Amino acid sequence: MIAEVAIVNGLALTGFGLLAWAAPRLPGWARCWMSFPVGSAVYMALASVWVVVTGRLDPGPLLAATVAVGAVSFVAAFLGGDRRIWGHALLLMAAVSLVALLSRVFHMTQLTPDSLRYILFSLNITGPEGLAAVHDPDLLKRQLGYPALHALSGLTDRQYMATIGPLFGVSTLGILGWTLGTAIGDRRRRLLLVVIATAFLLSTNRFLYSWFYINTHSAMTAFLLIAVAGTWCAVRTRTGTWAWPVGISLAATVLLRPDSPLFAAVVLGVIAATSMTWKFRLAVVAPIVVVTALWYGLVLFPHPHYQSYMSLTSPVAGNMAAIAGAVGLVLLAWAPPLRKLARHVDVVMLTVMVAGFSLLAYRDLEVVAHSAYATVMNVYEGGWLLTWPALTALTAVAIFRNRIPHGRIWTVSVMAFGLLFWLLPLLREGAWRPGTGDSGNRILIHFVAVVVGLVVLAADSQRATTRAA
Repeated sequence: MIAEVAIVNGLALTGFGLLAWAAPRLPGWARCWMSFPVGSAVYMALASVWVVVTGRLDPGPLLAATVAVGAVSFVAAFLGGDRRIWGHALLLMAAVSLVALLSRVFHMTQLTPDSLRYILFSLNITGPEGLAAVHDPDLLKRQLGYPALHALSGLTDRQYMATIGPLFGVSTLGILGWTLGTAIGDRRRRLLLVVIATAFLLSTNRFLYSWFYINTHSAMTAFLLIAVAGTWCAVRTRTGTWAWPVGISLAATVLLRPDSPLFAAVVLGVIAATSMTWKFRLAVVAPIVVVTALWYGLVLFPHPHYQSYMSLTSPVAGNMAAIAGAVGLVLLAWAPPLRKLARHVDVVMLTVMVAGFSLLAYRDLEVVAHSAYATVMNVYEGGWLLTWPALTALTAVAIFRNRIPHGRIWTVSVMAFGLLFWLLPLLREGAWRPGTGDSGNRILIHFVAVVVGLVVLAADSQRATTRAA
């Protein structure tokens, strides 16, 4: 137990130190809430380097290298004049330790066949044969990130890390609460809306279940929320200090799921339409370019199993093309001749997605019909109950009635995530199915926090505008 508490504290302090150095103007509490996800992202990125160089993972030296990055960053931030860094670090350690201890004492971990595939992946890749021992389809289906995190269990008394999911879950609540709290001006309304948003998510069966389910969903939720909320904060405050948290989060998603590069590409499309500077754009895209080149370019693309059916529509080539195209948009949109046109990139992206869905749906109406049936049935069978019926209605109102400053970042992200949900079964040529374990039912976890953020900010913007009038 003590070893696991020490490991997750090491990851959290790594993220904290890196943010303190790379993004010194970030508020202290925002830094704390994002520390564990960012530290985990650093570890996963270094894991991809480790695998490319050695062909396997060695969790001990890899963790040491990760903590070294955090320690050097921490010292650099302190020497740079951040004298409050020690106090925030101690509070972070206390919070992480509490969550980790509770996760171990109240053992609520949920294991399914998918979970066991992640654990087996982590055991194989740390063995003497390394990458060669991993089941070939799992390299794409499971990706490297989550197995790498659970490989740290080799330093503990268990074969998986029970604390990772809960820490991602608590981080998500903290990031959402902090974002809403800083955006809502009225003190009483701020407290009320943050409590409502938190209570809503904690009462959502699938969201809370994902904390204790060994799978990538709680991590995806945290990273997508950081990416969207961080982009919005950057545009709203006109500061580039959010670039690194956003960029690191998008890069981390690439190592978590086979469909995550498409979610990352959506957020990059939203960023391309903003007026953020060249420096911000470069910092956002640099991490995802490096990680994609390492994992997809140097591991998956040349792998014999994927070369045998490689095409432009295959998951490996398709994901690389999506990231390359989105990165190109982000960078080209800053070119002076294109800046005016670039403001509409997000709308064009939505239009292309709608057109693509319409064409694919026309060719395969049966998949759409089965997916729609499964989605409706999963209101009950999938464990969502009233969450999505309520959110769907509220989101429709929020999209068309909100007065959120720079609200397109939220509305376009939510609409694009929704379109992706309906596009994916057509792209994978297999409809969603009823049941809690279906991937379509589980993908909804990824962006539920972003949707709640949009709804709450929209409600506050309506109230604030009405009072001002």
